[in-house]
Amino acid sequence: KQTLRSRTLYRISSVNGMNAGEGALGTRQINWLCALLRQAAERREKVICFCHFPLTGRAALIDAQEVIRTMSKTGCVAAWFAGHIHTGGHLVTNDGLHQITLHGMVESSARNAYALIEIRPDRLLETGIGDEPSRELPFGKPAK
Repeated sequence: KQTLRSRTLYRISSVNGMNAGEGALGTRQINWLCALLRQAAERREKVICFCHFPLTGRAALIDAQEVIRTMSKTGCVAAWFAGHIHTGGHLVTNDGLHQITLHGMVESSARNAYALIEIRPDRLLETGIGDEPSRELPFGKPAK
């Protein structure tokens, strides 16, 4: 007897943080993102977002708090990948959202800096190249 394995489906979303040239998504894009996340949550999909700007810190999107509220309502966003802060970083919030800021290759001490991301059913595996570290990014709330 053959059984079907449950599959986790993923959505990859890229948003433009330069709405009106000011480091924001703006109302139209936030509404679009909210609709996309509601649909993904209904389908039990995980979402991985990409944007030039991070959600926290001195260079965060101007409307980052609204974006975070939108993501928190659905609980389906696994990771937010950003750039902009060339020193990189990683933060995992209480609800399990990974915020990864990739190292900038323009200031890399190595010849280059980038990462390969492998998607697994329960985690992301980041293999860092150059100054970018390798990380294991499990889905779900972090252990206390």
